This record gives sequence, C-alpha cells and structure tokens, in this order.
Amino acid sequence: MALKSFWYLGQYNKPRIKLRPDAIRDNGDGALLIDDEDVEFEVEFESNAERDDVRDLLRALCDPDSARWPALRSDPAEGRFGEVVDALYVAGIVDEAASPTPSDLTNAPWRRLTLRYAQSVLADIEAKDSDALRRMTQHVDWLSAEAERLLAFADGNASQAVAAGYQGDLWTQQNFNLITMIVQMRYACRNNPPGLRLIAACLSVIRAGLAKNAEATPDLALDASVSPYLEHVYHARDAEACLYAFCEFLRESVTPQAIRLTRLSGPRHGDVTGIGFALESERYAKERSVDLGESRFLATLQDPENHMLLAPACYLQEYFVNYRFVETITPMITKRLRPKFKQMFWRYYSEEIGHENFELDTCIKLDISEEFIASHLPLPMTQAFCDAYSYLAECEELGYLTSVMVTEGIPGEPSLINRILSDSPVLRSRFNEASLAHEELNQELGHQFLSRIFLAEIARIPPEAQRRALDILSYMVELNFRAWEDLHRRILLEGQPYMAPSLFEEAAASH
Repeated sequence: MALKSFWYLGQYNKPRIKLRPDAIRDNGDGALLIDDEDVEFEVEFESNAERDDVRDLLRALCDPDSARWPALRSDPAEGRFGEVVDALYVAGIVDEAASPTPSDLTNAPWRRLTLRYAQSVLADIEAKDSDALRRMTQHVDWLSAEAERLLAFADGNASQAVAAGYQGDLWTQQNFNLITMIVQMRYACRNNPPGLRLIAACLSVIRAGLAKNAEATPDLALDASVSPYLEHVYHARDAEACLYAFCEFLRESVTPQAIRLTRLSGPRHGDVTGIGFALESERYAKERSVDLGESRFLATLQDPENHMLLAPACYLQEYFVNYRFVETITPMITKRLRPKFKQMFWRYYSEEIGHENFELDTCIKLDISEEFIASHLPLPMTQAFCDAYSYLAECEELGYLTSVMVTEGIPGEPSLINRILSDSPVLRSRFNEASLAHEELNQELGHQFLSRIFLAEIARIPPEAQRRALDILSYMVELNFRAWEDLHRRILLEGQPYMAPSLFEEAAASH
C-alpha cells in the first residue's frame, strides 16, 4: 500500500475530485450514479447503507480542504470506496487544487546572483598585473565562444553550434582550469541547462567589464527561448553550484597554479589488447601520481590534531561524490553497447545505487546535518570531479573505462583516509563505521578491478585512442589530487567553511 500511495494520490499537493457534489447521486435503483461533463458511470452496492457512505465520502472529497484527504493520500482506501476512487483517478477526475508553487528559477534573483558572481571575479582580476589581464581576456573569449556553441546546440541551431567553440585537443591543453571549465560547460549543456545559461550570462558580464563597457548587461539566465518547464524540473542549488565552481576556476585560471602538473603520454606505437592497456594504464596512473609529488593533505591528515577539522570536510566531499556517483554510470547504460558490456554496467549501477547513505551516516555522526548539506554548495573541485566523470561516460568511453580506477582504486593500493581517521584518538569511536563498511563492500565486489574487467572486453585499441585515453587519465589523476589539496588549503590553511553557503535565497529576498 505504501508503494501505491507514493505513485498514487501522494503525487498531488492538494488533491480534489473534480466533480460537482450534486453530480454524485443515487440513480433510484439502488446504485450510485456519477454523472458530470467528463465522466458518467454507475456503481452498484450490496446495501443502500454502503452506497450512502461512499456517496457522502466522494462528495466530501470534492472539497480539497476535506479532512479525509490526508489519510487517503498516505493509505489508499480499500473495498468498494477504494475501487471508485481508483476509477476516478484512472479517468483523470482526481485533480490538483493547489496553486503553482513559485519558481526557483525566475529571472530577477538569478540576474542579481549572476552579477554578484561576475563582479566578484572582476574585482579579483583588477588586482592582477597586465599580463594576467591579457590572459584572462583570452580565456573569457575562448569560453564565451564555447558557451555560444553549446547554447546553439541546446537550442537546436546546429549550424551555429559547429561554427563557434573552443578549438584544439582539449586533453592536451596545458591549463588545468581551462580544461575543467570547458568540461563543466559541456556536461551542463546536456544535464544542467540552467547552469550553462548562468555561466553564459556571467561570461557576458565579465567580458563587458574587461572591455570597460559599462552599458553592457547580462543575458538573462533563463530567457524566453527556454521552455517554462525548466523552472520546476531543475534544482536551483545545482544551477548555482555550477556557476560557483566555474567562477572559482576562472579566477584562478591565470595563476601559475593553473598549469598542469602531470605530463602527457606522448605518441603511441602499435595496437594493444584491452587488458594489456588496462595494466599499462595502472602503471601510468602510478607514474603520474609521482609527478604530482607528496600530498600535503595526506601529510597533514597523519597528525591527530587536525582530525577534528579535516574529518567533516573529507566526508562531506565523499558524500557529494557518492550522491552523484550513479550519474557517472547511467550514460554507459543508455548506449547501445554489446550485451555483455550492458550487463556489466547494469550490475555496476545496482552495486552503487544508494551508497551515498553510507557517507551521509558518517556526516551525521560528525554533527553535520542534512539541512546544512542541502543549503550549501559542494567545493569546486568536488563539483568538477563529478561533472568530469559524467562527461567522460557520455562522450569519451575509452577515457571513462580507463579512469574508473581513479575513483575505485588501483589493485593493491590501499585507501588511506578511512584507515587513518578510524584510528584517530580524538574522534568518536566507530564514527565512520558506515564509510568503512562502504569501502569493504566495494572491495568485496572487486570494484578496484573494474578497469581491467571493462577493458578486457576490447580486443584491440589503436595508438591514437590509447594516447587520448591516457591523457584523460592523467587529467583525472590530477583532478583527484587537486581536490584533496584544495580541501587542505581551504579548510586548514585559509580557515574557510566546509562548504560555501548558497546565495540564491539571499538574492531572491533582495530587491
């Protein structure tokens, strides 16, 4: 009954039977007649008393404020009364009486929010030297062209979509932040359209600011060309999180820290088998980890004095990654893969669905409430990590199959964070038992071998495909490393909050 109520009357905010009460009446022969403009049928009963009870109940349910609705929504009726309500529901006579809820994505607050983020970036740029200003102008031009291309694609203007956009091999680009922002936009084009429009609007403000064009105003984040259903289908926090992360990467894109830390793979010679490539990729990932040097985050985590501060930050990011993790698998399921591949990804999906609850349990035990999580934005690197994996699954299949090892682990390489914190002398005993159980479950399921298992199904991989997949793997290894180093910098060195608060409510409340 609970499942039926979820897909049944529970879908309404304020249900009502859309009939005139006098359209529900006795027919004179002991039956109940329901006769209105859109419906007409008779219902027979074993007794007049039962008929009268059902008639009175149905008439009461014509009033959306009837005290009978709450119980009926949570526990669907049985017997003859339940059959009649079912028939009215199927016929579409059970209607929604509530007024439409206000949209989270109306233009006014988003215009204010977009301006706020853009002005913050511009203020940061003004403090930089002329060379940084020149490079920022170049980046904004490139990104604006890419945004224009993606918006044209989203709006169905194929000719414009081909004409503009970032040119060149994305994965050989030496600016880490530039790669990340383009991947974010390409992911958002298909999966977070309001987020892409916010980015495009923000870029138009920044571009005007760099050109000292005081009269320029941003394109609205959601203009008339967007179907109104976007207002209620997409999540306002996710749209803002997309904009927030993009602006953070943009402001840092002209700093020395934006230069890639890992070297590229170089030319490849000759075809290889899938399993051979998987084993080589594992060695390659370890080599790129050496390129990155010692992790300041892990070194700091070894000191118990830092555990009270770093543990909540760690598990918050783990929660956000796991919350979105099945999204990185579903693009592979929708592809027309060979049956064995398809079965593998269905199994992978079934083994991962709901695993965010392990990390949520740990967050709650660290006194982080679900309300706090819902009102704050994931750190930019965490957002980028999830966007990138989902984008790879959509558009770079071999790169995705190879890079699964970054999140699932390389065989024989231990996961240190859970082990260090579970032995902490300053944290509550067994606080992360759910996260440890999650880790142990993944090990039992053999997820650290997934790249080998997936790639073993590919008989031959040509040189250019190898090179591209390894360059993607190099980027993902670096993204994972940077995510933890960024957490160390923000939380421990700069004393920033665990997550930035969403500014949307503030923008919506201001005038």
